[in-house]
Amino acid sequence: MAARKRWSRVDGAKIVEDPDAQIRFAEAAAAIDAVRLQLHRNFDELMAQARARTLVSPEHRARYRFDAARAIDEAWQAGNTVMAASGGTSLFLDNPLQRAVRDLLAIRVHPAGNLGKASRSYGRLAFGLENEDPFL
Repeated sequence: MAARKRWSRVDGAKIVEDPDAQIRFAEAAAAIDAVRLQLHRNFDELMAQARARTLVSPEHRARYRFDAARAIDEAWQAGNTVMAASGGTSLFLDNPLQRAVRDLLAIRVHPAGNLGKASRSYGRLAFGLENEDPFL
């Protein structure tokens, strides 16, 4: 891990010994792990439906879309959490972390990754209302 070789530019302390960095890493890792497990569950369900040659219901499609948008949002938030603990150098253009977070933001603001729209679609169908989402 790159952090094992990094020192703070402010006080020269090892980054791996910074409790704030440890906490933020743990929070980000847990969030990513949770959405990864959820997406794998969805993929397993979709593969089972494909093998059974059954159609995916609009309600399930809405949930899968919501889960994917939520995963994007969680990944973006995790990236920001790590950046907040990484100091000012995380903003430099040659830092791969800032590029990853920028890429996640680009995905997050795309209509297909919009958590608000995906949430509304999922909620509408869960409440028995008509689908208004062209992505479903």
